[in-house]
Amino acid sequence: MKTIRVAILFVFASVGSTLKAQWASDAYANHCMVDRAIRGYETEVLGDGRWFLSYDRPGPGEHSSPDTVTPWLQCYGQDGRPLWDAPMELSRYRTLTSGLVRQRLMVDAEGNAVVLVQDLRKATPDRAKNVYAAYRVSPEGEHLWPEDGVVLNGNALPDFCAALCGIQMDDGSFVFAWVEIQDEDNTDFIRMQRVSSQGELLWGDGKEVRTEGVMVSYPALMDAGNNEYLLAYTEEADLKIGKFDFDGNAIWAEPTLVFSGTLPNVPAYTYLDVCPLNGGALLAFHAGDGPTYPYCAYILPDGSHGFTEADAGLRLGFGENQATNVHLCFDEAGKAVYAVWQETYSQEARAYYGLVSQKINLQGELLWDPEGIRMAGFTAQAIEDFTVSPGPKNTMMVVYSEWDENGDFDKETLKAVLVSPEGEFVWDTDVVISSHPSKKSDIKTLPFRDGQWIVSWKDNRDFGDGIQNNVYAQNVLESGLLGQAASDETSPMGKSMQLSTCPNPVSVSCQVCLHLARDVSHLRLELLDLKGAKVATVYEGSGLAGESVLYWNRPSGLSAGLYVLRAMANGNPVYSKLVLQ
Repeated sequence: MKTIRVAILFVFASVGSTLKAQWASDAYANHCMVDRAIRGYETEVLGDGRWFLSYDRPGPGEHSSPDTVTPWLQCYGQDGRPLWDAPMELSRYRTLTSGLVRQRLMVDAEGNAVVLVQDLRKATPDRAKNVYAAYRVSPEGEHLWPEDGVVLNGNALPDFCAALCGIQMDDGSFVFAWVEIQDEDNTDFIRMQRVSSQGELLWGDGKEVRTEGVMVSYPALMDAGNNEYLLAYTEEADLKIGKFDFDGNAIWAEPTLVFSGTLPNVPAYTYLDVCPLNGGALLAFHAGDGPTYPYCAYILPDGSHGFTEADAGLRLGFGENQATNVHLCFDEAGKAVYAVWQETYSQEARAYYGLVSQKINLQGELLWDPEGIRMAGFTAQAIEDFTVSPGPKNTMMVVYSEWDENGDFDKETLKAVLVSPEGEFVWDTDVVISSHPSKKSDIKTLPFRDGQWIVSWKDNRDFGDGIQNNVYAQNVLESGLLGQAASDETSPMGKSMQLSTCPNPVSVSCQVCLHLARDVSHLRLELLDLKGAKVATVYEGSGLAGESVLYWNRPSGLSAGLYVLRAMANGNPVYSKLVLQ
């Protein structure tokens, strides 16, 4: 028994040191994810905590033009370490900059990456025809569709296309939508394409959403369940939404007018945030003739408005400052919506910028102060960029970049604030994620998992200009600390939780022995394969302090080999190896 305990402790130590080694505990250092300059990037998390980073960077030769880039992909663990020996270069063609692709990366239901690019493979000396291509790659770095990608346009070659986005349907197929312009018409319209899980085009040259002589533009796709989907878009100055079936046919007789007020005269994806909800959708935006104010609309599955304000929009804050860029965060457990936006006000010829938040329920009631709660800023240290992410216990985390005290926007600090469901600040002070005095932009936050968030951003510290950037990342624990992984032995559970199995190797059944230093409200034991995918749930429920013994029968059909047993207590993991023979 003593020998077994020593072996188990060795496993704990090696797992702990692996998880904590990559993230920096020094906010001045952080972790550089890419070894050279990038143009744009995207991150998405897999269900088991691994995550993808897709990015564009100038390539050699003809790719070195500032107008073209090369798309790359890498897969990472929760500790920020790359899981592939080298990042994967996806396209052999001259690929256009990421500004023409609204959604560069998505992760499908099986945990594969779907990377979307626009390239010039159909270009001729006389015509710069551009098309969209989709690449599907497994977490192990294998192409699941042709290595040259699936061309989404079919034989329809537009004179211009932009704002590509996509979703996955219940049957495993994918729907994509983008805006096009063709010479003979010279009016924007939306083209949709459906692709099978094997990479086959299912709608030929695609299906169109257009109104004769009217600009239909800037699509946003949302899953509506039952192999149906929602498409939000602009029609001239109106914001509309329609519902479509499995074959791309409209379900509602007419699209729903989301908002009847004055919207910004800029691309919709710069001010619109959308969130699928119960077969319907939440849409947030700013609008107004003079000062702009924050609004939200809730469209039900039948196309009707869920808020009594209907197409007048639910106004989220009643301050008189200029409000822009509303971001949404839905609290599934609390059935409430968090919204955060930027506000600007002037005082003695100086402009001050800050973040304001509001919480609403699905009946459209404002649950916090009518003017919202001031989150950060409103000083010369203006707020430049921000993201919103759900946290544990119905909390919301906001990450934002702030100018330095002299108002220098090229020297920014990255900070985070955690807010309780009651609108109170959980951390005593805002957490500094990155204190390096560099320009930061394009902040992204992966969802809270296993006791931490992963925050990434574009950072110019390696180049010293406002044009070239690398991707940097940092983890943030629930406590507000950086660097230490949530599973490290100095974390809240750490050495206070121990796990072993007997016998090991296992033929038919075994005993799982667990020691807890204190009661825990949520304990989960799972069996994982060596790729990190869950293959069996051993136990889920509460846990009592002291020694506990669980009896586990090996499921039929589970093949022999090496597995990992993971115990999760209140979000903190401990691991042990398990051999099935």
